[in-house]
Amino acid sequence: MGDISTIGVVGAGQMGNGIAHVAAAAGYRVQLTDISEAALDKVLADFLKTGPDKADLERVKTSIRAARIYARDSAQGRAYDYGQGLATGLSIEDVNDWPDILSAVTAQDVMAAAQEVLTSDARVTGWLLPAPPAETAANSSAAAVPGDAAAPPAAATAETQKEIEG
Repeated sequence: MGDISTIGVVGAGQMGNGIAHVAAAAGYRVQLTDISEAALDKVLADFLKTGPDKADLERVKTSIRAARIYARDSAQGRAYDYGQGLATGLSIEDVNDWPDILSAVTAQDVMAAAQEVLTSDARVTGWLLPAPPAETAANSSAAAVPGDAAAPPAAATAETQKEIEG
């Protein structure tokens, strides 16, 4: 184990980012990889064409029902449900009716919501790029933006293309 110098982390969400941060702070070289935007767009487009799998939708609904039953076994679970509901503008009746509302969700409901939420062209993509080698901390500016901020680095574009094709 003493020969490990680089740690690869797949998934740059909260957990992956945290793991990468801790590894880097411990002195390891870290390679953090996340899903490409193009690959995500392809999966979302496929979902918008085919919709949810009927068995998967039932599995999710069963899982939600089970979680609600387990939450009733503790005062904390019930308090959390009411606290979360009331804090987001729901009434006590809304919180009580939530399991029935979720049980009634159909594949058509999911598709209607998906069409409303997933068909927007509005998006934000950020690329965190290292400073050019010749640039020093003294002459860099926090407000500086790379020349073509809307375009990913060429290596990322090639990698994304490989993921889509492969």
